[in-house]
Amino acid sequence: MSETSVAGGRPRRSTRATIKTPLAVTEGEHSNSPGKGKAQAPEKNSAERLEYVLTNPRSKITKIDISDVLSYANLLDLSPESQGLLVSLLPPTAFISFSPSVPPTHVDYRTPLFDNAATAAPDDDRMDVDTQLSPSSRLLQEQTPATLDPAVFTSPFFLSAAHTYQDHLFSGWFGKKAREEAAQFQAGVRQGTLHAEWKDEVWERDHSPQQNQSQQVDLAALAKRGLLQEGDVISYRRHFAQLQVTIEKDVLVDSIDGPSSTISVLVPPRSTRSLHLTLLVNGRGEPQPQDRLQLMNNIADPVMVESGILDIDGTVDRADRGVANGKNARAAWKSFTVWRWRDEMRNDIQAQMVMDRGGRERVGTLFYLSTYCHQK
Repeated sequence: MSETSVAGGRPRRSTRATIKTPLAVTEGEHSNSPGKGKAQAPEKNSAERLEYVLTNPRSKITKIDISDVLSYANLLDLSPESQGLLVSLLPPTAFISFSPSVPPTHVDYRTPLFDNAATAAPDDDRMDVDTQLSPSSRLLQEQTPATLDPAVFTSPFFLSAAHTYQDHLFSGWFGKKAREEAAQFQAGVRQGTLHAEWKDEVWERDHSPQQNQSQQVDLAALAKRGLLQEGDVISYRRHFAQLQVTIEKDVLVDSIDGPSSTISVLVPPRSTRSLHLTLLVNGRGEPQPQDRLQLMNNIADPVMVESGILDIDGTVDRADRGVANGKNARAAWKSFTVWRWRDEMRNDIQAQMVMDRGGRERVGTLFYLSTYCHQK
């Protein structure tokens, strides 16, 4: 029966696949088939592949253990010509024939071996040592694969240099752009137009100058962030070099105003350094009139606290305190140190009665605490 005939006499379509002629694609012409529209790049030659492996950050060398490649076993698998080329790149210390040399004036200097030791003059220093060495000695000094020390590949110095190369390769320091920038910098150094930045210059460029902190931050800012709290002891200490006098005095943060966050401090009278013991414990009462404490209200500037302390002390006249400028303000920030209770000491009244500053611990200077106000 024919393929096109059926029982009812009606023809039907043949299900046999038609034979298609192969599509010829000329060189440089793109195919219409999916996935074959992009022409393949020409294969790289050996020099280009070597350049890629040794300089590209995506090289396979960055993903392997470098000691598995640079090994004595792999060196032996190379041809004699390749072995000789690689061996010539190694320093003299990589060979078993190496012996440290010392000048003739050194106590460990030894006279070299001569072919005819009996006829050689022992004190003749004008002879050419290299030409007078025996053949066996000259052979030991040759840097060949036969005299190569296998332990050089496991030396920590060799492995450290290999890992450094691997890190530099991964960082892209051997790429074309990095080489061009290095060559440009070296040319600029020779011409005097470029120089490496000092670390202080880099720091000042990347960080805001700290001397402006006293102008941007005050004690109210520290109190708002909890860096100053009620009950803290602020210890003042400053040395006046021109008078050879050191002033020390502890003040107590009595209260902090809610809306303005300015502080009020209690200052001991005259030249008294420390606060009275009853003021240093937690839950203290009101100071007694006989204590003659001075109260400074609504303070936001450490320079004002310093001026009040020096006025109460009376040792240093105002003319000897220096000019009230930015430098003096910075010195004031560094002259105060904050002391505060730890949580476990806050309610230990007995320990507070016998410990210095009521058992408070050093938190830091006002200058140090002011740096936290600049952090976001």
